[in-house]
Amino acid sequence: MPLQQILVWAALVAFALGMLALQVGCAGIAYRDTVTPDGLLNLHRLAPGTLRVGRPDTLAKWVALDERIRAEPGDDTRAPLFVQLHFDAEADDAPFTRAIGWDLLKVPLEPEDGKPWTVVESSPPSEVLVAVRAIVAAHQRGQRVAFGCMADRDRGSLVAALVGMVIYGWPEETAWQYMQKTGSRIGVLPGLLDSFLRTAPDLRREAMKP
Repeated sequence: MPLQQILVWAALVAFALGMLALQVGCAGIAYRDTVTPDGLLNLHRLAPGTLRVGRPDTLAKWVALDERIRAEPGDDTRAPLFVQLHFDAEADDAPFTRAIGWDLLKVPLEPEDGKPWTVVESSPPSEVLVAVRAIVAAHQRGQRVAFGCMADRDRGSLVAALVGMVIYGWPEETAWQYMQKTGSRIGVLPGLLDSFLRTAPDLRREAMKP
């Protein structure tokens, strides 16, 4: 491995250890799931017209999400987009998005619910960036967009933090803190940590390009 790459990884590991120490030392870091009166799990507004949410498991909850997102600013000529971050084996959102007239993009990321051994598996940056770029592109063209995984804590927080790096210019530290505040257990999920450490520098390098 080239010396430069070793130094980069050493810096990233040092950053991760520092953030883990911050996590352990902060009393307010604990997160509890939230549910809206209409049954939506861990609903967050990342940006105008851009929501993240734990998977709605009934048509009534999807209708509630549809009402909420259509109240957001956006292009009324475009159907809202949902970016599914979980595997179809966990749950397939296609029947629901079809029923309410939404576009759907599936970008399944690790770890997979119900398979604890997948906590050590990471999704490569190329896959994570498919989700990030789709959400950013929708936001930029005025298309309302929602995204999430089963509970929208780990995979959803990862993608949301990276989207924030693009649309808000967050540094890695701010992105990490956002993940912690919105429920991510990145400190105990090595695969998720690896995905963040490998993908965040790619976004930073892209932002620096003229």
